[in-house]
Amino acid sequence: MAGVVLVALCAVAVDAISKVWARRELADAPVPLGPLELRLGFNSGVAFGIGAGAPGWLVLTVTGLVLAALLLAALRLRPWPAAGLVVGGGVANLADRASDGTVTDFLSAGWWPTFNLADTFLVIGVLWITVHAWRADPRRARTHPTK
Repeated sequence: MAGVVLVALCAVAVDAISKVWARRELADAPVPLGPLELRLGFNSGVAFGIGAGAPGWLVLTVTGLVLAALLLAALRLRPWPAAGLVVGGGVANLADRASDGTVTDFLSAGWWPTFNLADTFLVIGVLWITVHAWRADPRRARTHPTK
């Protein structure tokens, strides 16, 4: 459990620093960065702006419930670094949203909605949990007859 907390704290810190930097440095103009563009944006909804018009309490409640479900799945399967990434990403976005009802986004691929490092941590954590669950699925274990 200490590993989950350590990874989560690191994710929250890195995300918070990146958002402070983005609000300060990207307020005037976007910055090209290879295939990405650093472009300041604010999201009042959840993933990809879904629920942007919903009341703040509803967005926070849904986000908290999804985060709790992902954490339970991660802890049950024991990929603790993945659990830390999910918790850290979720807490970082919740903390950001708590101040003004929006989440600061700044990574833009052009073809995908703008996102932030907390979103990246969440996606990596969820993918890790999914792969771990798939690999741990006893229905996948098959015995092959020897020839």
